[in-house]
Amino acid sequence: MLSELIQSGIMDIQDTTFDRAERCPECGGALAGHDIKRKKFATVLEDGNPKEVCVNVKRFRCRECGKLVYAKSPFYSGIRTGTPIVDFCIANKNRHPANHISKILKNMSIFVNPGSVRNYERSDIPSPQSVEFFGINFPISLLNLSGTGIPDSDQTKSMLMMQMIMQKRR
Repeated sequence: MLSELIQSGIMDIQDTTFDRAERCPECGGALAGHDIKRKKFATVLEDGNPKEVCVNVKRFRCRECGKLVYAKSPFYSGIRTGTPIVDFCIANKNRHPANHISKILKNMSIFVNPGSVRNYERSDIPSPQSVEFFGINFPISLLNLSGTGIPDSDQTKSMLMMQMIMQKRR
């Protein structure tokens, strides 16, 4: 069930457009829209066949210094895979070898080759907040992708995943 929720969350992000940016990170100048770039967020396996899940990221040009600036999006700088997938690899790097992490992801119908897992592990990205289920660390960023929320007594959205986690800890 957990892997189905995660895959559903990844599929739901397909064609989402990220178009928010405040100011130029270099000089603080105002930004003007430039174009929209399609980026691969993840590769999922449907009936054993790879399918790319892509998102759209707006790019801006700084009016002061001319720098090209990407909108805030779920990608680490210099990495072409979505943050939640990279977080999963990093969260498990001290627990499982890269080829095993790749197999775990494949069992969840997410394709990441072991070489990419090794590259993510070698990066300077800090270990994400995660929850351990049956010897596997699931980063909160990946669990939150499911988008399955239920209203709590305060009428705010609480993630179903977080409620499952809290019940597991009791």
